[in-house]
Amino acid sequence: MVGIDSKKVICPKCNKKEIIGYGWQEEKQIYFCKDCKKKFRTNRLKNKTYSSKIITNAITY
Repeated sequence: MVGIDSKKVICPKCNKKEIIGYGWQEEKQIYFCKDCKKKFRTNRLKNKTYSSKIITNAITY
């Protein structure tokens, strides 16, 4: 398991860096903000109906 580089992860709700790892879902790290108590994942494409894996596969052909 790869360690968390908390300097690069910022809470999307409060923009603070007090982040801890909170588990895994769909092979992506879940983070938890100690300040606002929000759980979130990084590397997500917002407002997209297809997963990033499907989009990447479509682009590479």
